[in-house]
Amino acid sequence: GLGAELTSVDRSWQPFYIKKYRDGMLEKINMPEAEVGFAIASHYLWMAEGKRKVTVTFQMNSPSGSTIDLHDDVDCLFTGENGWIEKTALQFVASNGKVKNILTLEAELSGSDPTIVPYTKKTHGYNFDTNLPILLVKLKHQKERNFIYSSFKDFEIDSINLDVNVSGLKSLAVSNSFGPIDTSKPFLPFGAIPVKGSSMIIGSKEAFQKKLDSFTLHTTWQETGTLYPANSSPGVTAGWLSDGGWDKNNNSEKISNFFSESIVLNNYAATIVDKPDFLKNELFSANSRNGYVRLSLDSGFGQAEYQADLRDYLIAESQTPGSGANPLPVPTIPVIESISADYTAIQEINLKSAEPDAFTGRPARFYHIAPFGQAEQHPYLKTNELNDIIEVPENSIYLLPQMKHLNAYDPKLPEKQPVPHEAEFYIGVTELRPPQNLSLLFQVADGTADPLAKKPDPHIHWSYLWKNEWIPFAKNDVADRTDGLLNSGIISFAIPRDASDKNTLLPDGMYWIRGAVASQSNAVCRLLKVAAQSLEVTFVDRDNDPEFPAKVLPPDTISKLETPTADIKKISQPFTTFGGRGSEASKTFYTRISERLRHKDRAITLWDYERLVLEAFPQIFKAKCLPHTQYEPDPNGAGIYRELAPGHVTIITIPNQQFHLQRDPLRPNTSLGLLEEIKAFLKKRLSCFITPHLRNPEFEEVWVECTVRLQDGLDETFYEKKLQEDITRFLSPWAFADGGSPSFGGKIYKSVLINFFEEQPCVDYVTDFRLKYKYYDSEGIQQIIEKNEVEGSKAVSILVSVPANKHIIQVIKPAEEEKPGEKCPCEI
Repeated sequence: GLGAELTSVDRSWQPFYIKKYRDGMLEKINMPEAEVGFAIASHYLWMAEGKRKVTVTFQMNSPSGSTIDLHDDVDCLFTGENGWIEKTALQFVASNGKVKNILTLEAELSGSDPTIVPYTKKTHGYNFDTNLPILLVKLKHQKERNFIYSSFKDFEIDSINLDVNVSGLKSLAVSNSFGPIDTSKPFLPFGAIPVKGSSMIIGSKEAFQKKLDSFTLHTTWQETGTLYPANSSPGVTAGWLSDGGWDKNNNSEKISNFFSESIVLNNYAATIVDKPDFLKNELFSANSRNGYVRLSLDSGFGQAEYQADLRDYLIAESQTPGSGANPLPVPTIPVIESISADYTAIQEINLKSAEPDAFTGRPARFYHIAPFGQAEQHPYLKTNELNDIIEVPENSIYLLPQMKHLNAYDPKLPEKQPVPHEAEFYIGVTELRPPQNLSLLFQVADGTADPLAKKPDPHIHWSYLWKNEWIPFAKNDVADRTDGLLNSGIISFAIPRDASDKNTLLPDGMYWIRGAVASQSNAVCRLLKVAAQSLEVTFVDRDNDPEFPAKVLPPDTISKLETPTADIKKISQPFTTFGGRGSEASKTFYTRISERLRHKDRAITLWDYERLVLEAFPQIFKAKCLPHTQYEPDPNGAGIYRELAPGHVTIITIPNQQFHLQRDPLRPNTSLGLLEEIKAFLKKRLSCFITPHLRNPEFEEVWVECTVRLQDGLDETFYEKKLQEDITRFLSPWAFADGGSPSFGGKIYKSVLINFFEEQPCVDYVTDFRLKYKYYDSEGIQQIIEKNEVEGSKAVSILVSVPANKHIIQVIKPAEEEKPGEKCPCEI
């Protein structure tokens, strides 16, 4: 999350994930679902009404794999007047084409759905730098289905075809020779007395600002009109307004079936200006230049001829009754009850050209939707400007945001190989003045890194944000004194001049730094604080009390400079001091010197290894050295364990309980950071032919299953729980105050545990007693067996109790006592 509330007791938090553990086991991950997807902004999406179908076809370079329709895994959202209009995709299919692979997305809005309008930040949120209508596609999170990001993250896009199909567009600007027409009720398309040249003019900003593939008028006729004479037929010509003139370049066309319900028009290209104009429809005027079709009569309906013939008829009849020629039938005027339009339009969005003109003149925009923001994607942004800062190996545009970096520091991988991220951690800083050095204090909760994790080297990849692009820090621009967030310390960053606080991928107005890990995101400690303007203060002995360095100074003990400086307004010491040791006692001195004379600060024998570690690291209670042993455990029980591995030496440590953070009291693991320190310490004192392995023990669990009879009158629930806690304390006493420390080797006897239960004051007797034991065999397969005598399966093993609630203790219910006289003597 970004700025989420801290809920842990010690107010610590994990930089890469939010996992909750119970009894040392992962219980759940409390993280919000990331919003990931893409968006297309285009004036082609401006659609007012009717049935609207949008088809987006992505032309791709990357292979699509098998054809699978995943329309249930995406949501389509359009910019509506009152917010987003959410629709389920009709299809979302990747398939192999003849020339290129394609990905097809299809969504549909009905006539009852609201108008799709231009994007506004106030109404729709986000931070898109456009006022075009937007189609936003988000990947769904569904518990019963896999998240499809991994299936589509490598899709590279060459171009996008945006196809819109509208049926039933009624928002038309209609007028005729006599003025504007209200199309909401029946109207006379050519006026009350249609003559040759009478016309109806139709305009639509929505349709005529798009490159049309088809355009059809639909009319419902209340009266198609009666012609005079009956065998005549007026023709209708469609003309298009282009640059303020009609019928330029002979683009008019004859309409043969005007009085039918559908009129297909073809020569619409001349009137279209393909650029956004979101103002209301305007009636045709002398200032109009494009965007109108004029339907003109080639002749009238015969009203004038009918009037002349009627006059002659009446005169003839007045002079000689019965001698006039009858002028009937009487001509009638056509009346349209309703009018609408259908159209289709296709826009091609090219994402291959990196030329400046291709960027400034782009007709539409393509965006990535990332968890905390969005960013436009275009080849120009990834080449012309970015190449001035860092060599760009590719200007590919991907369908989805990329969580990866190009390898530059890991010698085990090819240079510039994309490295996918397992997790990312963002730090935003204000009031920087690049170029500037930034020192950040990372205060960690000691020992909270997963002690079983194998920390990669290098582990954390640092980069900074520049115009929505992550730029890696140069190797010498980061000085990490935290050992990869294993210990409290300062990380110094040399922020370059080109760092920018103008971004949309993350909140604007801050300079952003990203720490990313490709694996083992649990191999870092939880953080208590990240603070800027930090420095490390070291104690200098000035004939102080010999025991003073061993004292821990509480927070805020140091609050000012010895010599005040006007540029520094305030000094704070947020946490206690660390790393101090008092003067050495005489006895300790002679012991250390004797050991030093024996091992000469070199690790050769087992005794050398163990004494060097115990002397240099008072946090370690016990160290066990195993020669020619290779031990590389895996959290799932698999891994490598070889007791005949020449050149390998394994050192197993048990921490001093005084320094042990109780992440899992039953399994006293040495912190990953301390193991790394010990490893670095020993490497300086080892032969170059030795590969050291600093590891925690392999804790093998034991538990009991039994049935007990409690003493009469005791509460069964309370004492059942108490017995579970007592047997846990007996098997793992170090997990409790003043309980001692664990040790290697040893055995656990079933008879001893039975005796332990029988000696408890609350227990009458014990029966059905079983001693269970869980371990991993040489092939890494978990084994659970019942034994009378248990000992560790390996030299690195320590037997521990399972959590108290996992001991299975059943209580025998006391038999119901019968009182005298309860039963009739005849039933005995």
